[in-house]
Amino acid sequence: SPMAILPFRGLAERGILHDPSPYQLDLNAWSGGANVRFHGNKAMRSPIWRSVIDLSAVVPVHIVGYRPSSGIDKRAVTSTFLGDVTYINRADNQPRYYGPASTTFLPLPGWDPTWSCRVLRTYGDYLIALNVTKGTATTKSMVKWSDLTLAGLPPGSWDATDSTKNAGENILEDMTSPIVDGCSMRGNFIIYSGEQVWAMSQTGSQSIFQFRRIFSEGGLIAPNCVV
Repeated sequence: SPMAILPFRGLAERGILHDPSPYQLDLNAWSGGANVRFHGNKAMRSPIWRSVIDLSAVVPVHIVGYRPSSGIDKRAVTSTFLGDVTYINRADNQPRYYGPASTTFLPLPGWDPTWSCRVLRTYGDYLIALNVTKGTATTKSMVKWSDLTLAGLPPGSWDATDSTKNAGENILEDMTSPIVDGCSMRGNFIIYSGEQVWAMSQTGSQSIFQFRRIFSEGGLIAPNCVV
């Protein structure tokens, strides 16, 4: 006898989820796809990218991180901009900056060359390093901030022990999973782990920043996924 065809609604409801095992996904989620995008509970053909202009003939005005399947570290590249200085970071190396007088990207001054961070962002007049590694020790819930920056210059210090500077660091002991990313929102800097969301705000006092958990029901799936 012919096989019955049964309708199933909501197949495009959750889109593509790479992180869970395919065996853990519900029927309304997909483990992968090609040339497809999900929007408004619908699956549709994705745009087809075409070469528009030869970049060798112009000065590029935007850079995007390239993540090949093999050959280099595939962790996300993050970038940020503050006071006419551009910063770029990847978790396998120390952050670098490019200022008005620069001719190439250079390592951050005052940043120990044995340190690295998963994400580098800005908040107010500070650079914020998230999920920090010092030597071989990684503190996945650490928030580390620079000294105050001046226009056209990178911060001069990251030394949290120097009482003459505003640089500091804090470990969010109650955070249950590693920090994934952060983003400024109004007067706060919002810190995302995979399971929680925290707010960082300026105190206007000697302690400089205060931290509080604002959500415990969800977080961020990967860096560069919040605006």
